[in-house]
Amino acid sequence: MKQLITNSVFIKLTISSILQSAGVWIRNMTLLFFVMDLTGGNPLAVSMLTVVQYAPIFIFSIVGGVLADRWRPKATMIYGELFSFLSILLIMAGIRTGYWQAVFVTGAISSIVSQFSQPSAAKIIKQHVPEELISTAMAVSQTQKSLFLIGGPALGTAFYNGFGLEVSIGSLLILFLLSALCLSFLPKSVYEERRDRSSFSSEFTEGFRYLQKNRDLGVFLIIFALVALGEGLLKPVEIFLVRDRLQLPVENVQWLTGSMGLGMLAGGICAGIFVRSISGNKGVIYSLFLLGGLTMIEVWSIWPWLTGFVRFLMGIAIALVQTFLSSFMLTAVEGAYIGRMNGMISPVFTGSLLIGSSVSGMFLNATSLFFVYVTAGFIFLIAAFFSFNIQSIKER
Repeated sequence: MKQLITNSVFIKLTISSILQSAGVWIRNMTLLFFVMDLTGGNPLAVSMLTVVQYAPIFIFSIVGGVLADRWRPKATMIYGELFSFLSILLIMAGIRTGYWQAVFVTGAISSIVSQFSQPSAAKIIKQHVPEELISTAMAVSQTQKSLFLIGGPALGTAFYNGFGLEVSIGSLLILFLLSALCLSFLPKSVYEERRDRSSFSSEFTEGFRYLQKNRDLGVFLIIFALVALGEGLLKPVEIFLVRDRLQLPVENVQWLTGSMGLGMLAGGICAGIFVRSISGNKGVIYSLFLLGGLTMIEVWSIWPWLTGFVRFLMGIAIALVQTFLSSFMLTAVEGAYIGRMNGMISPVFTGSLLIGSSVSGMFLNATSLFFVYVTAGFIFLIAAFFSFNIQSIKER
């Protein structure tokens, strides 16, 4: 950990990521409350905010991954922050002139920009963080995500309630500019010194050929898809677990979410401490088996304290799974293909998550809450069995 803290590139990326995350949560909550206040809580208007955030992932994720491999990663991230800055100006101009619908355009722009920035950040980590520290770096990243999962909504709500719309939106200009300034101090990468003459289409095709040749990467994608599918099945029915199994008011679902967030925070910290000491694919296998077993135990529980504790442990397991898979993915992929492989993960994960969420309600109506949870648990266990076959992890 000490070596990672002294790595100036990682520290600058982390500071930039914190500024971005703070800005994203303030923006998301501010726009949510603004649209709800303006439309009287119109479900269609509120749902459109979610649509414009997810839709670009399927369209631009792989494209962004290809371009991340072609373009200079440092410059790509800086331009991304500047585009985010301009999108905030678009929001402010739209609101002041009465065209509040600009918030939907801005949400789409922000989601598109993130599809270019994330693969570029992965390339920079691959180039400037020693391979033996990548697992710890992914654990720190997971811890940061968990912190914002817990505190992000509260931060955005506090800004909107305390300072109002204009100040909340205006603060984003400062955050995105500070992030761009932080990124400007990153060193030039080796990739920036050369120009790749191959065409976009050939690199796009080459990425899929690389995936076909590397069997382990295909297994990684299957595991990511299964984990997302299981999570998608569970998320919409949590409220029924609270109401029907625990016999509590539905408002108590927030405590389950909080327990999960705390678990993910603890899992990120545990991963940072132990990830390098766990050899082979054992970490992935144990975490997925734990997640599958806990999912089945959770639906059996009729005691709130036990359910909350199980949900906390599930958060730990999910954080460990994500950390192990992300770190092994980053170390297993050649530097020239990092962007394209990262670009393939996002639509696979998001698509599986949405598929699970979309069929969850129908599945519950056709069967039972118990059956939905047991099915999700078996999906996690199937993912664990796939982990036995990841050769690159077994050799580490």
